[in-house]
Amino acid sequence: MVDQIPFIPSPNYSKRPTGVQPGGVVLHTTAGGSYTSTIGWFANTIQAPASLGSGFVVRNGKKYYASQASAHYVVGRKGEVAQMVDEADAAWHAGSRETVPAMNGKSNLNAWTIGIEVCNWGPLYLHTDGKFYTELAAWTNPYYGPTPVEKPTWYQAVVQTPRSFTHKNGTAVFPNGVVTYWEPITPEQFQATCELIKGIKARHPQITNDWIQGHEKVEPSRKLDPGPLWDWATMFNFVGQP
Repeated sequence: MVDQIPFIPSPNYSKRPTGVQPGGVVLHTTAGGSYTSTIGWFANTIQAPASLGSGFVVRNGKKYYASQASAHYVVGRKGEVAQMVDEADAAWHAGSRETVPAMNGKSNLNAWTIGIEVCNWGPLYLHTDGKFYTELAAWTNPYYGPTPVEKPTWYQAVVQTPRSFTHKNGTAVFPNGVVTYWEPITPEQFQATCELIKGIKARHPQITNDWIQGHEKVEPSRKLDPGPLWDWATMFNFVGQP
């Protein structure tokens, strides 16, 4: 139940347009680290260096990153869940771009969807040194998580985001355009997300499974999350039809 989930408010939200009710769910992975750091990023509570020239807020004489991002819910690797934006309000999780092919081409996703962020690094880069790296800091951040999983044979997503998938020197991280290795989704966070979505559907019966999509489906030219390891069939079987 949503009232059993701790509410840790994010300042990064807007009021939904008058008369607009939640009509969809967008599922993300964070491409980042821990549950705690994700919450801190969305809550603008991660301290920034004094030299930071923009993108910060000041509290008690100290600078904190102003992320300009949020989600309604954050799901950690152990299955812990925090709510950061009220469902009646719009979190800043998916922008305003045209949504092709999913979501019937509707735009302004933030205005009418509920955003869920699952803590997971997503795609991983296998360096010639035999070690894996994450995209944080242009694929120079060592990965220390669970054993990476190869994509299923059916998954052939073409990388279309040069900014995210190149080294600092401009060379391609994935020369063939296909991401092979991914951080696995933990059973605990998968179960917690399924339960969360089932509750959202119960509170908002206008949201049917057709309107529950991954970020990769609503912004296919920019995003790859939640990626090929998310078990959509099992999730939909759990949350029920329609």
